Amino acid sequence: LYEYLYRCIRADIEAGAIAPGEKLPSKRSFARHLGVSLITVEGAYSQLIAEGYLELNLEGAISHAI
Repeated sequence: LYEYLYRCIRADIEAGAIAPGEKLPSKRSFARHLGVSLITVEGAYSQLIAEGYLELNLEGAISHAI
């Protein structure tokens, strides 16, 4: 399931639906909103961070990499 979420977020980034620098929802709130486990969202976010699509700032917020 995390791979599906990863592909959806990546597609939104590539299509411009998520703007550079735009803050994404927290892992907990996103998981709760989607009705999935926190681990699912963590997996998707971690993969996107590893590939340079997202970045983690000093406050722990995740945003679209510029």
